[in-house]
Amino acid sequence: MADLKDIAASLTVLRQAKSGPVILLHCRSTYPTSPQDVDLRAIETMRQRFKLPVGFSDHTLGIGVPTAAAALGAAVIEKHFYLDDGVHTVDDKFSLNPGELTTMVKWIKQAEAAVGKARKKPTPAELKERMWRRSLWVVREIKAGELFSKESVKSLRPNLGLSPLYIDQVLGKRAKKNITKNTPLTRKMIKGFKS
Repeated sequence: MADLKDIAASLTVLRQAKSGPVILLHCRSTYPTSPQDVDLRAIETMRQRFKLPVGFSDHTLGIGVPTAAAALGAAVIEKHFYLDDGVHTVDDKFSLNPGELTTMVKWIKQAEAAVGKARKKPTPAELKERMWRRSLWVVREIKAGELFSKESVKSLRPNLGLSPLYIDQVLGKRAKKNITKNTPLTRKMIKGFKS
């Protein structure tokens, strides 16, 4: 139920009391909390404003929202759980049993692993798969000096020839030598090819 001003005032008191390290928890004090009311982006707002680790204290149903909080960088996830299904409390609607808690931890670890490091480049596994991209292939026999045409050059797999991005530069050019059918098209086969 706090706003940024309330949090700043609380931190002043804690620092004056030499409390030691602090982790803030973003929380909505409604039971259960609707996902629409959570505003997980407040975690980043608090982290930037107070330069402290920020976690999430969850009162939603299920494990979707705390998993999303972890994916958004929550330093801690706090979630109610119970050991006895037969005990009823004000918290039992949004609490997890031990099996659900185990599943939540598994999903959070998976979400954290999937977040990555914000680099957009192929993974080592993807680099191995690049051979299954398309490339330009000569699909019928071509004699030296003959023009490349839409009928003689196609974009096919695997990626052993020129990129299909060069198709407009290839069409209308002449073959430097005889090329057999079903051959990947390379630069050295094309007269006057510039890339």
